[in-house]
Amino acid sequence: MSSRFRRAVLVAGPLSLLVLGFALFGQTGRDDSYISYWPALTLAERGEILNYNLERVEQSSTLLWVLVLAALRWLSGGDLPALGLAGSLVAAVACLTVLALGRSAGREGGAVACLLVATQPFFLYWAWSGAETALAALVLLALAVSWAALLSAPTLRPGLLGGALASTLALVLVRPEGALVAMAAVVTLSGSWRGQRQRRGRLALLGAGSAVTWASVLGFRLLYFGALQPQPVAAKVGTLSWATWTRGWRYLERALMETPALSPVLALALAALVIQLLKTRQAEDDPRSSLLCVAASLALAQLGFVVAVGGDWMENGRFLAPMVPLLAVVLVATLERWLPSPLRFRLAVLILIVLQLIATVGVARRSSTGTDLLTRRELPPALAQSLEAQGLSPAERGNLLRWRDVQALEQLHRLLDRLLPALERPVSILSGQMGMVAYHTARRHPGAVRFVDRYGLVSRDLTDCPVTRHVPRGPLGLLLTPARFHSLQQELEARCGLAPPDVIFDLFAERGSLRYLERAGYFVTFEQRGRVPPALDGFRRQAFRAEQFIAVRRDLAERLGLSETVRREIGPPSSGEPEEGRVLP
Repeated sequence: MSSRFRRAVLVAGPLSLLVLGFALFGQTGRDDSYISYWPALTLAERGEILNYNLERVEQSSTLLWVLVLAALRWLSGGDLPALGLAGSLVAAVACLTVLALGRSAGREGGAVACLLVATQPFFLYWAWSGAETALAALVLLALAVSWAALLSAPTLRPGLLGGALASTLALVLVRPEGALVAMAAVVTLSGSWRGQRQRRGRLALLGAGSAVTWASVLGFRLLYFGALQPQPVAAKVGTLSWATWTRGWRYLERALMETPALSPVLALALAALVIQLLKTRQAEDDPRSSLLCVAASLALAQLGFVVAVGGDWMENGRFLAPMVPLLAVVLVATLERWLPSPLRFRLAVLILIVLQLIATVGVARRSSTGTDLLTRRELPPALAQSLEAQGLSPAERGNLLRWRDVQALEQLHRLLDRLLPALERPVSILSGQMGMVAYHTARRHPGAVRFVDRYGLVSRDLTDCPVTRHVPRGPLGLLLTPARFHSLQQELEARCGLAPPDVIFDLFAERGSLRYLERAGYFVTFEQRGRVPPALDGFRRQAFRAEQFIAVRRDLAERLGLSETVRREIGPPSSGEPEEGRVLP
């Protein structure tokens, strides 16, 4: 490969990632990124990591991303949802890191792998979400490089060991399953290098180092937060069962099949993982082989975690995206062995990149919560005014779920402006929506609102209560519906001191599902139906349900003189399929 081509990829790879993401997606994902924005804000402004209720509860599952965002906020004073898009720049750095591994990946591996990373739709989509995905991918790359350097070095040097342990610490901090992934990778590598005493000894050192690192982080969490794991982990983790494993396999199957153009690329990458591990013993002392084997082991360990926990409920392979750079490096090295002819190799890579570009456009059309550049430039004036009036930054305004939630946010603020002076105490709000609405509400009324998360992700009110001990748990957290919550209300109050919430804000599927609120003694003050976007154009072929409500306790509604329900309709009703498209939850 010529140096001119390598220099071209140095620019084209990261630039493709940034241009494609900005043009097709803008801000993507659900609103879970706000769960990380809030503790970053409190750390930067108050010097403490707090939840929405200003308690020492670790509501974000990615401590390292919270620290990075807090540092960016402290240094720049910028708006956190805008700073969250720094994830796209981290993704570009990951792409450049893959490029730098060129010699280890093969004759043209670095540049080609960089282009594959830059055009991979799952990685692209989540790099623009404000979540920790790109940072987790970069940490996995750093871990593969540092571990491979330690394992292939003729002598054990303190600098190599320190780098390996530092990258292990970063993995433990960036994702709660990081320590388990690291130790599972050590076990996999031990099986691949059974005949090598030196490497097995260093693997034992890495395993012990991973365990000590994990124990240190657990100790910090216990001292600072009073819990061993982040609150989302406490809410989601149940018993491992065959049903959970089955759900995990279905998640992989859905990721492989839901985007047809991407299916052969993902299938080829997974096959390359297995082939790489089986061929490891043929090049035992080769540093290049060490890097590829470590990368394959880490990717396989991450994949095993995804299956073991039952996958994820979000779109576009969120749990698979962090391993994309590792998969790209292993895939390219495997293709170079399969296709020794440079012409055939380049043709195969070109086909893969074209398939990924087709899949990226398909994701933007059919499963993206983000919006393309043209749509963001032509927002309806009323919507643009409402988004600006509620304090949403330009970085937030391109996400369809912000369009869905902005009216509810406005109505909730109006209700709180009346409730807080009347009650002269914090207002309790029950909701399963702890993203954008909760973030902006907590910013506007810090300490004056107490959120009770029915999924248990940001508060311990329900997860610490023995009444919910037998409530099922899953990828969303506690599977406690609003109706089920109210059926347990008397017991929750008697045994855990959890009084009936003043306000309930949530999503609903059908108008009849709100009847339980009347029976529970609540008055619906706001009801929204429809879908976002209101109409589908020639490019976008999917919409998202927009049904949600706000209800207040009937005695408080009478006290405030509330007697009418504000109703909003966004586009046509979302029951059934929109014209030539689909409606997503």
